[in-house]
Amino acid sequence: MVRDVYAADDGSAAHAANGKVRASYRVVLDLDPSGLSRVVQHLALANLAPTHLACSRIDEHSMEIRATLQNLSATTAELICRKLSQLTCVFEADCSTEPLADASKEIA
Repeated sequence: MVRDVYAADDGSAAHAANGKVRASYRVVLDLDPSGLSRVVQHLALANLAPTHLACSRIDEHSMEIRATLQNLSATTAELICRKLSQLTCVFEADCSTEPLADASKEIA
């Protein structure tokens, strides 16, 4: 299904459940010293601490950040992904969500 996120298309299963989700983000960005803080700043829009955050260098020009947030709404997860995509240092931003009830238990 192709979605138009700018037209408030809320036909996804996550929206239909209207519950909390676990959101997993993958962001590929320019290898810029301030890139990590810019991405983390946008993740803070959910007002939640990430349950997972990892950063690794892909090549001499780019790095990848993977982050997981849980207990947020699907709308907030998608908003964060759209905002990440708008950063000038970001090449690619993806988000996958799963209903929190179906998500595996967090490792302590």
